[in-house]
Amino acid sequence: MPRNWAGNKDLLPLALTKGCQGLVRDMGARHSPRRRRTSGGLYHPDSVLKLGNGIWVWMKDATPTDITQWGRICSRNAVHILTSEAENQQYVADRTDAFRDHPGIQRLASLEEAVFHYRQETLDDEIDGFPDANDLDHL
Repeated sequence: MPRNWAGNKDLLPLALTKGCQGLVRDMGARHSPRRRRTSGGLYHPDSVLKLGNGIWVWMKDATPTDITQWGRICSRNAVHILTSEAENQQYVADRTDAFRDHPGIQRLASLEEAVFHYRQETLDDEIDGFPDANDLDHL
């Protein structure tokens, strides 16, 4: 962050926006319904149901429609998570089989290039926000 905001006035609104978004995400995560040890249920009056499109409802104020909407969103999220995990497990199985079929290859990078024909595109790192491994040498 620049120390002198006077020369970077256009950055201040962006920094404030990012900071506020982070606080809101954190608040939502901390107030997300969790299974309660004492009651065995999810209810807590200070929990928040996220209903999509930026709409949040305190659990204590939730209507039957809110509960139904939240249930649909939870189901949709669970499907996304399970689909992603299935893809991860398939990736692991494919690479494990490939390592077994190519015992001379000992590193994933070599396996990806030789067997799965991986070629890094110039935009790969820019899109996902990861720095190039070579950029980390100075750390």
